Amino acid sequence: MLDFLKRPTVIIVILGLVFGTGFYIYNNYRQNKAAQTASTVTDTPAATVADLTNADPKDFATELTNELTLANQKAIAYNTKEALSAIEIKIPGKLIPRSGNSTYIFDQPQDTGNHFTINISQATSSFIRAVIPKDDYFGSLTTINLKSWKLSYIDALKVAEKNGGQDWRKNNTLSELQLTLKNAQPKGWLYWFVKYASESSGFEVQVDAYSGRFVPAAETQAAPAATTEQSTTSQ
Repeated sequence: MLDFLKRPTVIIVILGLVFGTGFYIYNNYRQNKAAQTASTVTDTPAATVADLTNADPKDFATELTNELTLANQKAIAYNTKEALSAIEIKIPGKLIPRSGNSTYIFDQPQDTGNHFTINISQATSSFIRAVIPKDDYFGSLTTINLKSWKLSYIDALKVAEKNGGQDWRKNNTLSELQLTLKNAQPKGWLYWFVKYASESSGFEVQVDAYSGRFVPAAETQAAPAATTEQSTTSQ
């Protein structure tokens, strides 16, 4: 038996079997590994291009707080009696995060004819301050009760999207989104007004800034006529 194994031909055959089997196992391993890798690549979902409709409001919390702090500091520096009365945010139609401008509007009892405003770039935090006649911009406003302000503009947009905004965008090309925070009818509470605009049409949704409730247009239309002394006490 040992003599048989010592024959060159037998040795060559045995070595061939060993190397052949090893090569087969290695090649099979590589193919399985490649298949697993391909499966992983295929199964990995493509990265979603984020816009404000699918953004997480929590990701913007710090910068929104900083923006409000900046606006308050500049308003108080102008006059210590200034109080926030409204916020207007304008965002280009592509709804790219941090692509818009926010205007904070302040009023004081001693100046009944003008607003103090500060316009802040969301992208750079650069700002422009101006005193604007109320007749030219927003008219008469009432002081915002900050305890009634729970929803950010991104939260308000999400509510608006679920209540007609998304459908409107499917049928129209959005050119600009405007979000306004102010006291209004019904009840003089604090609301977000989300306005969608294209070149030829528009759509508006009203959202309670405290609870996030969608406010139907019929509810506003049935409210008593607005007065200059609206309640600033919300929910």
